[in-house]
Amino acid sequence: MRELILKPSLLLVLAASLLCGADSPKDDAAKKARQQLQGTWTVISAEQNGEPLDRIKDNTLIIDGEKFTIQTKALELKGTYKLDPTATPKTMDWLHTADPLKDQTWYAIYELEKDELKICYRDPNPNKERPTDFNAKPASDLLLVMCKRQTPHAADPFVDRVVSYTIGPGGGSGEEMLPKIVLGPPHGGGKLRAGKDVLSLGKGGTIILEFVDNEVFDGPGPDLLVFENAFLVAPGDDPNFGFFELAKVEVSEDGKEWKEFPYDTITRAGCAGHHPVYANPDTSEGRDIDPTDAEKAGGDAFDLADVGLKVARFIRITDLNNGSGDKGTAGFDLDAVAAVHSRPRK
Repeated sequence: MRELILKPSLLLVLAASLLCGADSPKDDAAKKARQQLQGTWTVISAEQNGEPLDRIKDNTLIIDGEKFTIQTKALELKGTYKLDPTATPKTMDWLHTADPLKDQTWYAIYELEKDELKICYRDPNPNKERPTDFNAKPASDLLLVMCKRQTPHAADPFVDRVVSYTIGPGGGSGEEMLPKIVLGPPHGGGKLRAGKDVLSLGKGGTIILEFVDNEVFDGPGPDLLVFENAFLVAPGDDPNFGFFELAKVEVSEDGKEWKEFPYDTITRAGCAGHHPVYANPDTSEGRDIDPTDAEKAGGDAFDLADVGLKVARFIRITDLNNGSGDKGTAGFDLDAVAAVHSRPRK
């Protein structure tokens, strides 16, 4: 029987390759901790320097692999993060890779308990040390943030998030309720009343919305419904006699290349903001109306075939500056956006 004799130099190479290929216990712990943090989180409370920080409540934190995205009411922050779950307390470094905080780092500590994530950090400042406990006491310059993991759910037919928005003159009503005020089903006021659950874009204002867990696809007839709070003047028998604040609608598959629906502000054809909204889960008259029923729900319908798209995930709505509302407000008042034809994203 032949013997296999390895030279000492070859043994050293093999040993080195084995050592290089193996993760250290610290790396293994970080990998496991990173896996536990994956998903979408919602800020449920926050405080800074001993005071409540309500302006970041309801912000969204998305952890995907080694990257993070923070979605606020006004902007989106992106970057990468590093963990050391072997430290006491556990540490997390947030390196921002995009404006407005590009190349800045948040030095944080964190604690994960099932579906609740606690994070304590200070705004980027290389001259100050990382927090040592979860206490944002007065004059500490620390932020303490509590997050709750979002429970996975079946894709619903409504837009999921606000990508960005710009409020024009005369607008802003409902802004403090973003993003919830434009997500979910419509809250229509019916033929003779304006719905109140709306965001006023103001003159020339615009908003971009995204379907995250589902996508709109081109099916028979209308594919998309945009709900404003248009209403008619009593007795409501003239569909052209009412309060209409119009907007143009654009759609995109990737959020970069946009297709604009043809529109005419004279006839109001192709405009959003022309028809009253009847669907409303909170009223006896509206709760039995399917908000994706283009014939009964109200609102304004759009067909992807009209712009040559098979699939859309992003919606851009821009006020056309055609008039003012009955209370002196100005601009398109967005209630909701629903997909008539939608499916989970592949």
